[in-house]
Amino acid sequence: MKTTLKQLILLIVLLLQAELQAQPKTLWQPTGLVTLTNFGMPVLELSAIDGQVALMTGGATGIGINHFITAVYGQWLISENRFRVENQDLKLNFGHGGILLGYQAPTQGKVHGYGNLQIGWGRAKLKNTTNRQVIFKDDNLLVVNPVLGVHIQLIAYMKLHLTGGYRWVRGNALPIPGGTMLDSWTIRCTVVFHWQDQ
Repeated sequence: MKTTLKQLILLIVLLLQAELQAQPKTLWQPTGLVTLTNFGMPVLELSAIDGQVALMTGGATGIGINHFITAVYGQWLISENRFRVENQDLKLNFGHGGILLGYQAPTQGKVHGYGNLQIGWGRAKLKNTTNRQVIFKDDNLLVVNPVLGVHIQLIAYMKLHLTGGYRWVRGNALPIPGGTMLDSWTIRCTVVFHWQDQ
């Protein structure tokens, strides 16, 4: 069900992007009241998991309408986060994806205030590092991650988002000390590639 929903959301965004490629930059010319922008953005995120530094990567794609953005996103853990549980050495796999809603403050300069909210679902599992067997698994995690920061215009079609926030994860029952082991502060660097039809 969740996989089908993810695929449907991604399909809708891709179809919107294809449609927007064939349309002018504004919906109502010559006044240009609404500006539409397509974008894709790779993400690198630093956080903590049960006291260990954790690094996640991923990306998002969507559309911008004036100063608002709507996107679908996905992130997964790439750092080696290991734990000792019940006399076993276990490695954590963690990922989540869903909807991203953002806002960029309107200013004339190269640096703008920026914020977004990620609401998604995820999965976490602990695998034995010796035989790679999955020992514990949670498939129904709710992830909410609001961030605030700055948006920097680097060149015409590339921007940089530097943000900080907090990740709340609910539904986690992995046997790691502390029931909120996946909750964490986050520091995120996002490169945004965007384009508009002229």
